[in-house]
Amino acid sequence: MAWGLYGDTTAVVGSPCSESRCGTLAGEFIGEKDLTQSSMEFQPLGGGPPSGGEEGEGPGVVARTPRQIFWAKFKQDKLATMGAVLVLLMILLAISAGLFEKIRDIPYDHQFRAGVGLNEFGSPSPPDATHWFGFDDLGRDLFVRVLYGARTSLKIAIIATGFELAIGVFIGMLAGYRRGWVDTLLSRLTDLILSIPFLLLAISLSVVRGGSEGMVIFLITFFGWPYIARIVRGQTLSLREAQFIEAAHSIGASTRWIMFREILPNLVAPIIVYATLIIPTNIVAESALSFLGVGIQEPQASWGKMIASATQYVTYGAAWWYMFYPGLLLFLTVLGFNLLGDGLRDALDPRTRE
Repeated sequence: MAWGLYGDTTAVVGSPCSESRCGTLAGEFIGEKDLTQSSMEFQPLGGGPPSGGEEGEGPGVVARTPRQIFWAKFKQDKLATMGAVLVLLMILLAISAGLFEKIRDIPYDHQFRAGVGLNEFGSPSPPDATHWFGFDDLGRDLFVRVLYGARTSLKIAIIATGFELAIGVFIGMLAGYRRGWVDTLLSRLTDLILSIPFLLLAISLSVVRGGSEGMVIFLITFFGWPYIARIVRGQTLSLREAQFIEAAHSIGASTRWIMFREILPNLVAPIIVYATLIIPTNIVAESALSFLGVGIQEPQASWGKMIASATQYVTYGAAWWYMFYPGLLLFLTVLGFNLLGDGLRDALDPRTRE
């Protein structure tokens, strides 16, 4: 016994009928209509017809690659775009420092005679039409030295960041993937390094070995890699439980293959974001060490060293440009990298919406 499903609800719904009777009622209800519904009856929510039809129909869904999605999100972030422009500008200025030195024929370590670079009281002379940023405490052109300071800071920060990522990513992946005693040992090593006072060790080593680029890079790298190692370890602990890792295990993939061919590609996005955020931190660290006298030494240019030398004049209201211009470029560089890093983080995060 079947139940009627078509026709007049008052006569059919809920009334028992035979298969022949139900078929007759269904035929009377449908009549001349085709059993196949028209495409208009299957429109998506919102009322728009499907794409690919006649003229006047709404647009359909367009497939985009992850790179296109990233670029679309990044372009919508105006602050990130401004940060990228600032970073590119500072990099170009740092690269062109030697070019400006040759065009203007002013060596960065040339000391101008008294009355040009220094006034009658021995203080730096102010900016003029030839020397745009004025002079420093030794009568040297500040504009060229600020550009060379940008080159020094960016070079040290980028090299140190590269070493930090190489060490931190490897140790973090190894600890997160192997777990057990390996994870415990590497985690305790990370905690031990983070417990060492940064400035105390920096001052001690500089007294023994002297300040230099290599020493600054070593100090920044030594104290920087544990942070990225912790981040990568947490990501690896999550990824190692994923199904594609289990599939790699099932086909007999080696530990090296899984770590560098399966896990590492999935860590690229957080690594890129962390790199753009750690570079400005390293720039500030280099400037701080040079400011304290344990970083870059004369005659090499450094923003921190310039600011430290300018304090003796600015304290008494003299030579404001000596501190202003190095501080301004330091501020713009750090700001640019921070804005760029925030924008990359939002664009690469799959949880964010356009």
